[in-house]
Amino acid sequence: MKYKLLFLTLILCQITSAQTFSTNLTPVGWEHNILFNATTRYTVSQQGSTVHLPTLFDGGMMPYYTSTPISASNPVVILIEGLPEAHTQTGAWVGWTTRYWPANRFKIEGYDNGWVTFVDYSSTDYVGFNFSTQVPVPGTYKKLRFTFYNAENNGNLGLSELFFIHPEATHPYAGLLSYAATNWKDNGSNLI
Repeated sequence: MKYKLLFLTLILCQITSAQTFSTNLTPVGWEHNILFNATTRYTVSQQGSTVHLPTLFDGGMMPYYTSTPISASNPVVILIEGLPEAHTQTGAWVGWTTRYWPANRFKIEGYDNGWVTFVDYSSTDYVGFNFSTQVPVPGTYKKLRFTFYNAENNGNLGLSELFFIHPEATHPYAGLLSYAATNWKDNGSNLI
């Protein structure tokens, strides 16, 4: 009886751990972030206080902090253009994360024959060190625009990573890990 109970407990633990997500933010997982190394794969530009763009897309989750405060009249705007023309369903996720000095006010938009607002905290304070939301309207989003208007620490902004979790447009870790004989390979519908 003890062995049966131990076996049942092990099975329940396995089932419970098998249902955990591979990331702390989204059910799909960071491995489908199409923004990995966006500065070398797409056209990325910024306005306002300087942010080290490669740090926001390298998968390292190391924060970068602006040296000057941001404001509604001087926001940080990060525009990402040339994204894959793949249909985005409402299950895709977009957002940002940081360790310190999070954005209080921000807006995230996608471009599909016109700008579509995914989330707008430009006039309401947001509290948290990361933000993610599902894309509210399906479409083919070829551009993303992140606008940061205000931040918690006297206006200085901290960002660790920008992400667009889009499983239809990428395979795991595309743009972060290169294909090589000793690395990831496609095997039909599997990645090995």
